[in-house]
Amino acid sequence: MQTPSFSSIVPQPSSKKHIPRAEAKATRQLQEEYSSILNKLNRTASDLEAAQSNFNHVSEAKAVDVCIYQIQTAQSQYENLVMQLKTLSRKIKTPEDTSIEDTNSDI
Repeated sequence: MQTPSFSSIVPQPSSKKHIPRAEAKATRQLQEEYSSILNKLNRTASDLEAAQSNFNHVSEAKAVDVCIYQIQTAQSQYENLVMQLKTLSRKIKTPEDTSIEDTNSDI
């Protein structure tokens, strides 16, 4: 299994209007947090792949149990990080972007 490669593209708010300095700083902080979580997600995907590979190569019962635990842990961390990314990407969007999104969801 190949490790999924995630783009390091961080959502950018539309730059049609002037953004106040405080808001721009908050957006930058959210974007930095998004990048950090994206890096953690990539590491977790690698950990998951390693745990699955180990599982395929062990035969001792205790080693199998440890691998199963590692796989479950990595999967749980992965799902948590994906949820965090989704939440942050919604926060990074501007009200303009959100209103367009809300209009499309009614269709």
